[in-house]
Amino acid sequence: MSNARRLRALRALIEQERPVDGIHNEDVRELFVGGGSCPRYLGCTSEGTAESTYRKNPDFFAGDLVEVASWLSSSFDEGWAANWVCDLDHPGAPGDTALLGWSVFVQLPAKTTTPTVLDSKDLLLAANQVLVEGRESPASPEVVEAVTEVVNRSLGRSASERRRTCELIGVRLAGA
Repeated sequence: MSNARRLRALRALIEQERPVDGIHNEDVRELFVGGGSCPRYLGCTSEGTAESTYRKNPDFFAGDLVEVASWLSSSFDEGWAANWVCDLDHPGAPGDTALLGWSVFVQLPAKTTTPTVLDSKDLLLAANQVLVEGRESPASPEVVEAVTEVVNRSLGRSASERRRTCELIGVRLAGA
């Protein structure tokens, strides 16, 4: 396909998206306005959150397939979801394009490496709510154990400090 046809397809796709704040990618803006050597693939992303004001202002990237894939990956990592990728070399009438399909797989690590930070007051309140119910009708030892362990770890205490944690949240130790 000729460069002129690629440029027409690029312009038609961008006009179809109607970005409200203009084209942010300088290279794509230059292609849209002034022309030039147009790459084969054009990608479009928008912020993944539907409530975002940026949702109506997509971002575009033009390049070869490896470059577009890399851009999509880094955009996804920043919270911008892929809307579409187009092969600008698709034969047909000007503006007739071939949108490429793909699948996205998200894999969550089995054990997160990001620490969860809990306000100790909120944590103690939640623990006491669980244990108050347990005092009115005795909580199972498993519940008491779980609450004590969560509070102990969240406070950054070692296993040897469980007695202090039990006293803090009002758990009566067996044999005490």
